[in-house]
Amino acid sequence: MFGLCHLMHIIGTQQRDCLRRGMMMLTLVLLGASCVHPHEPALQALVNDGLLATMQPFEGDAQEPATPEGRLADYQTIALGNHPSLRAQFERFRHSVHLIAASRSLPEPKVTFGVFVDTMSALHGSEKARLKLEQEVPWFGSLNSALAAAVANSEVERRTLEAQAVHLRSRVGRSYWNLWEVRATRVLHDEHRNVLQQVAEAARARVSTGVTTLAELQLIELEIVKIIDILDGMSEAELRAEAQLAETLGYPERRHFSTIDEPGRPALPKRDDEALRSLALKHPAVQTLVALRGVAEAEVDGAHSRRYPSFVIGGEWMWMEHALGDELMRDDAFMMALGVRVPLWQGIYSERIHAAEAQLQAREADHQAMVHRVGLKVTEAHSKVRDAFRRVQVYQHTLVPQSEAVHASVLGAYTVGRGSVAETLLAHRDLLELKVELESARASFERAWLELEDVAGTRLEQQMPTQRGVSNDG
Repeated sequence: MFGLCHLMHIIGTQQRDCLRRGMMMLTLVLLGASCVHPHEPALQALVNDGLLATMQPFEGDAQEPATPEGRLADYQTIALGNHPSLRAQFERFRHSVHLIAASRSLPEPKVTFGVFVDTMSALHGSEKARLKLEQEVPWFGSLNSALAAAVANSEVERRTLEAQAVHLRSRVGRSYWNLWEVRATRVLHDEHRNVLQQVAEAARARVSTGVTTLAELQLIELEIVKIIDILDGMSEAELRAEAQLAETLGYPERRHFSTIDEPGRPALPKRDDEALRSLALKHPAVQTLVALRGVAEAEVDGAHSRRYPSFVIGGEWMWMEHALGDELMRDDAFMMALGVRVPLWQGIYSERIHAAEAQLQAREADHQAMVHRVGLKVTEAHSKVRDAFRRVQVYQHTLVPQSEAVHASVLGAYTVGRGSVAETLLAHRDLLELKVELESARASFERAWLELEDVAGTRLEQQMPTQRGVSNDG
C-alpha cells in the first residue's frame, strides 16, 4: 500500500512539472510576441504631445497659441492648431500608432473544455472531462515584418502630417500677401482719385476763364469714374482675399483680418541651387515616400515569411478517475502538444512575393520621380525669387523715381498753363501703374520666397542682413 501511494505521488509530481514547463513555454512565446519596436516609444510620445508639438514649426515662428492680431507669424501658428485638414491628418497618424500594438500580437489562443456525457472507460480508469489550451505561433519573421510595416506606416502618416504643415504655412503666407497687395494697391488708387479730383477742381475754374475746354474737363471726370469703378472692384477683391485667408486658417466663414506686416527689403537666398536641392531632399514629402518604401520592404519580408510553417503549441488536461478498492481516486493527466501548419501552396506564396516586390519597385520609382520633381521645383522656385527680386529693384530704383520726376514736371507745366490735360492724365496714369507694379512686385517676392521655403521645407536666410516682415508700427 505504501508503494502504491508513493508511486501516485511521483506521478502527480511529474504531472505538475509538465504543467509548469508547459505554462513557462507559453509564457515565453507570449513575451517574445510582445517585443516593442525601437521607434514605437518616439511615435507614441508624438501622439501624447498633441498636434502643435508634432508640427515642428520653422525657427522664428510664433511658438505659443496666438490670436489674429495682423502678424503673419500669428496667422501661421493659428492655422497649424486650427485647420481641420491638419487635425484630420493628425488623427490618421494617431490611428496608425495605435495599430502598432495590434500588429505584434499573436493570434487569439483557443481554449476548449469538454465533458463526457457517456463516460469513456479504459484500463487505467474512466475519463470525465478535458481542458485544452492552444496557441498558434507564426513563423518567427512574420510578426517582425508586420511590426515593421505598422511602424513604417505610422512614419508615413507622420511625414504626411509634417508635409501638410509646411505647405499650410506657405499657403497662409501667400493668402496674407494677396490680401496685403489688394489693400496696398487700393490705397494707391484712392490717392490717385484724390489727385484727379483736385485736377478736376482746377479744370472747372479754368473752364470759366476759357483756358480749359469742357471736353478736357469731361476727360478728367471720365478718368475719375474709371478709378471709382476700379476701387469698387478692389472692395470685392478684398472680400475674396479675406475669404481665402480664412480658409487657410480653418475658419468656417470670412472675417476681417488686419495686415500689419509689410514686405521687407528683398534679397536673394544665401544657398545656391545645389544646396537648396540638398535641403529639399529632406522635405517631409520626400521622406513620406521613403517611409512608403519601408512599408513595401516589410511587406516583401512578410510575404517571404508566409512561405514557412507556423506552429501550434498547446496543453491538454484530462480529468480521470479510477477505482482503488471501493473508492474512486482522481488520476489526472496533462499532455503537451506541438503542431505545425504545413504551407503546401508554394506557387500562391510565390505570386504574393512577386506582387510585394512589384509594389516595392513602384515605391522606388515614385521616390525617384519625387527626387527629380523636387530638383526641378527648386530651380523653378529659385528662378521666381530672382525674377521678383529683379522686378522690385527695377521698379523701386529706376522706373518709379523716373515716373515721379516726369509726373512732377508735367503737373508743374499744367499748373502754370503750359501743359495739356491729356499729358497730365497720361503722367498720372503711368505713375499709378508703376507704383501698383512696384507693390505687386514686392508682394510677389514674398510669395515667391514662401514658395521656395515650401519646396525646401525649412526657413531660408538671405544674402544680406535684412529684416523681412517689418511692421507699420516699427
